[in-house]
Amino acid sequence: FLARVIVNAGTQVLMVSAYSVIVYSMVGLRDGVASQRFVFFTGVMWFLSIAGYAFSNFIAAMTPNQQSAMNLYSAMFQFFMFFCGYSIPVSEVPAYWSWATHISFARYSFESLALNEFAYEEDDDGVGGTYWLEYWGFNTTTKAKTFAWFVTSVAGFHVVAWAAMKYVSYERR
Repeated sequence: FLARVIVNAGTQVLMVSAYSVIVYSMVGLRDGVASQRFVFFTGVMWFLSIAGYAFSNFIAAMTPNQQSAMNLYSAMFQFFMFFCGYSIPVSEVPAYWSWATHISFARYSFESLALNEFAYEEDDDGVGGTYWLEYWGFNTTTKAKTFAWFVTSVAGFHVVAWAAMKYVSYERR
């Protein structure tokens, strides 16, 4: 398991780097590709790629066949995306659903990227980055803290995926 994770992580470096250079420069994100913001962006994209790998391994281990895996993957992925803060700002999620925002790996990646781009940004039309961070409910934390939660969630996904692969077997039933 660990060997596959390491090989996948190494493979993803090249693909994520190429993707990041293209997207960052085409979208025109802050400070260009020769900046610390770009390095942070690339790091988030790399961990997001690794999270997707672990998430897919977890789903594959938990389901008995491909059709079940596709259905569960779609449902769980939509769940994580719905509670990432983009569709419904984190500050507006009802209290009884707030737990969902805390377990969504998509929230921490989106929050990290939003803080990277919008924190301390001043805009000439009066609607700067602070407005968007407040709107999404991301104005009460730091980029480093959010990224740390994101890395923790990626590690957690790998642990859960490993446990599912080790202990869930449809051969024994």
